[in-house]
Amino acid sequence: LVIPAKVETIGESAFYDTDITGLDLSKAASLVSIGLRAFGYTDITGTLVIPANVETIGDYAFDSTKLTGLDLSNAASLVSIGGNAFKETNLEGTLVIPANVKTIGINAFRETKLTSLDLSQAASLVSIGNNAFSDTDITGTIKTPFTVPKYNEGNSF
Repeated sequence: LVIPAKVETIGESAFYDTDITGLDLSKAASLVSIGLRAFGYTDITGTLVIPANVETIGDYAFDSTKLTGLDLSNAASLVSIGGNAFKETNLEGTLVIPANVKTIGINAFRETKLTSLDLSQAASLVSIGNNAFSDTDITGTIKTPFTVPKYNEGNSF
């Protein structure tokens, strides 16, 4: 599935529980929002590259997909990663959170195969939800910004 340049929003449950196996956002220059459950429970595989203008990734947006990678390196406008957004995916390797992200929702990356987390660029980060990184393969040091004012009650990691 290739999302075209003029699309600004992918709505709630737009492709939820469909037979999609691939997603290409490289042409989606106007995309600002990926809605609640937009691609949840699909068979999307590979690495997802989030475009520069995306501001929000909704709750459960990619929950229970087969994604193995998430590239946020171009996601300069990203402010919010919703609860359960990437829960129970096959994401692996290192996740680098970009500078403008303010919130990471509950269970956002729970039950993934991530091995490393780099929050050092996330200077705007103010909240990490409960269990956001629980049940992952993250080990060792987690690089963080100087302060994150709110780690929600419970275990964020």
